[in-house]
Amino acid sequence: MKSCALACVISCALSTGALAAVGDADPATIKAHVEFLADDLMEGREAGTRGYDIAARYVASQFARIGLRPGGDAGTFLQRVPLRSTQLLPNTSEFEVAGPGQVGPYKFGEDFVVLPSRHADSTDASAEVVYAGHGIVAHHLGVDDYAGLDAKGKFVVVLAGSPPLLSGDQAAHFANPRLKQEFAAARGAVGVITLQTPANEALFPFAQIPRTLHLFRSFAWLDANGTPHGGGTAVPHLATLSIAGAEKFLGHAGLKLADLVARAGQGLPPRTVEMTAKVRIARKSRMQDVASANVVGVIEGSDALLKHEHIVVSAHLDHLGMVPGTTGDTIHNGALDNATGVAVITEAARLLAAMPSRPKRSIVFVALTGEEAGLLGSEHFVSRSHAAGTALVANLNVDMPILTYDFRDICAFGAEHSSIGELIARVAQSKGVQVSPDPKPERRRFTRSDQYSFVKAGIPAAFLNTGVHSMNEDGAGQRARDEIEARHYHRVSDDTSLPINYGAAARFAGLGAAILVELANAPTRPHWKPGNFFGETFGRGSGELAR
Repeated sequence: MKSCALACVISCALSTGALAAVGDADPATIKAHVEFLADDLMEGREAGTRGYDIAARYVASQFARIGLRPGGDAGTFLQRVPLRSTQLLPNTSEFEVAGPGQVGPYKFGEDFVVLPSRHADSTDASAEVVYAGHGIVAHHLGVDDYAGLDAKGKFVVVLAGSPPLLSGDQAAHFANPRLKQEFAAARGAVGVITLQTPANEALFPFAQIPRTLHLFRSFAWLDANGTPHGGGTAVPHLATLSIAGAEKFLGHAGLKLADLVARAGQGLPPRTVEMTAKVRIARKSRMQDVASANVVGVIEGSDALLKHEHIVVSAHLDHLGMVPGTTGDTIHNGALDNATGVAVITEAARLLAAMPSRPKRSIVFVALTGEEAGLLGSEHFVSRSHAAGTALVANLNVDMPILTYDFRDICAFGAEHSSIGELIARVAQSKGVQVSPDPKPERRRFTRSDQYSFVKAGIPAAFLNTGVHSMNEDGAGQRARDEIEARHYHRVSDDTSLPINYGAAARFAGLGAAILVELANAPTRPHWKPGNFFGETFGRGSGELAR
């Protein structure tokens, strides 16, 4: 009984007293970080470029100045991440369909796109197709779109997104194209053909894909054997058909896209839909092996036992680089996405390093590469940590905080799945800040940033961002967010000319630092809630796919 009472006393003391030791964040320091990282000199900070390397060395110098311990390779702050860059060569992509009633040709950018290969600079393959609904396998949810299907040696045709029976973060998890590729590869498929749906089109317009493929490089990270991981690496051939292309493709079998979507929504088995076509997919890609780096700094914990448990706070340092072959402004400076995030965690690191006594658990600060290319730097970081036997017990990720208004609340995407949620709410309340639910869960934010690499490794995580309410005017926060997302997200206008509120950025950094102190000093490490989907799927330390 005494031990239980003592634990309660300690917990209460930590909940009410630990915050006082965190100092005030400095708006001018955050502004200086953002203005350097988003300067034209960085050339958009694309992974594997000189501009990114300059930015990484800047962050490393700041970590050193603050007094963090190097957590990278060979006693440095830099953790090398080998990458393979690929870019689709213009006018080399082909998608052909042979079978009764087929209409062609299929036009790249209008009817279809194919992804560049991470394995060969030139590919040309033909195979029969098999339809697999949404391409999802989740036996514990009673879903198996591959039941009764033979996918070996075939192209698997799947609908984009997830069926209506799934919702929230669970739907986002199963809508992930990479997961669908892994399900297909596990059953011997040689490729995945995704059919765009009206619901997915409303969220992720098909027209954005061809522009991205021709203007920007794709990446995969390489393991010690030179094998690519991440992105479209599970199966060698990937194509997406627009709604118009899907209708053309399905027409040969007398099928309509709306009917397939309706059938999937009713839970009808995909095996009852027959497709007799044979598809040819060909393309040429330019491949190059390059290197980038995560920047890693550590505050070692003060407790002899708990210091071996690591809290990771992350923000991606990379952005989209430069737009080739255009005039005018060609640099994706990435001021909000994500120079502000890196500046915020760097300032939080300064606050924690200046505390009179170190937190009990170790805290790892990492500025990640390759997020824009598919969470590659975070995947590599987690893989390296597990290989080294490092105990990662929680992740707090900061990505593109909208800091153009004086926020009154925050969103902690994914925090509700673990004990991190209650801790964040308690700290936020002590700072006079509310915690609001995800205002747009259909955007699938929890599965689209670096925290998800930690989640897939069984580590409770949360993605911290500003909320939708402003202190100055009702609705002003939501309008500010909508303005940034509609007009500046992934555009060259995301630069330091935006009205960034550095006072709000300092409040956000201070709140993040206070949350980290609580995580590091809590009597028990964060844990998944009982019966939680992500805890059941990944939280047993296996990191395996949901089956």
